[in-house]
Amino acid sequence: MEHLMEARNWYVGYRGGFELGPLHLPLKSGRILGLVGRNGSGKTTLLESLVGLIQPFHGELRVFGSKMKPDDYAWKKELAYVPQIPQFYSRFTVGQYLKFMAGLFPTWSWERCRDMVETCRIPLKAKPEALSKGQRTALATVAALSHQPRILILDEPTAGLDPVIRTKILDWVLDLVNRQPDSTVLITTHILSDIAKIVDELAFMIDHTIDTRLDRDQLEDQWRRVTFRHEGPRLKLPGTLEVQRQGDLYLVLTDQFEILQEALKLHGITPRETSKLSLEEAAVHILERSGA
Repeated sequence: MEHLMEARNWYVGYRGGFELGPLHLPLKSGRILGLVGRNGSGKTTLLESLVGLIQPFHGELRVFGSKMKPDDYAWKKELAYVPQIPQFYSRFTVGQYLKFMAGLFPTWSWERCRDMVETCRIPLKAKPEALSKGQRTALATVAALSHQPRILILDEPTAGLDPVIRTKILDWVLDLVNRQPDSTVLITTHILSDIAKIVDELAFMIDHTIDTRLDRDQLEDQWRRVTFRHEGPRLKLPGTLEVQRQGDLYLVLTDQFEILQEALKLHGITPRETSKLSLEEAAVHILERSGA
């Protein structure tokens, strides 16, 4: 699978001694990657360094297979980036801003733009600074999606949005990748239940680096809660993340279900109950386990 964008050995020093990395971040064609971490973990700093707003101390950035600098203009026409706090030209109305953005990108779709503006109820004659925080975020996201980029980077795109618009934004992001299999999305959010609906993979920012990755397919195949009974000394089982025991009742969390199954068979144990974890449940466990 092609890496549309890849940061290798990426390291950033920033803001009064803050350090990020070293880390490796590949963005794969046709995939949506969710970046998860607590406040201060470095998510926004990483995004800003990828798009050239701040410079890494060292590392290599490859875009569409070629080595690039974050501030190279050549690949930016294929990029859309929406920061946490979008900035707009103060002299423009919403309509003028969208016309200006449309002039920058030959792939701009006015049909999609109009539909999204209408759905989000963004007044075209208003100045962006007169809009609510949620409307400004929605406006920036609409502009990003309207030019149909191959690389879409979103920093907290659902913050401040009402539930209806939040759901629409996420649907539009998913639709972009479905319509354009040669595109990729990197998205951060604190609302795990939101991105769990659309991401193919999660990357966890822990201690200022990417510590763990969780693939949806791996989650579906291998993550389980397993309940069984066993008398006698406490069992030591492979492939377990967490083991709780009350008397002879075991509740086990595993990310290697096949290995655990084989171990239980060797002990002559048949599970009483087996259930899959949601992406959100697995993500919360990873963050809690790391102490992040």
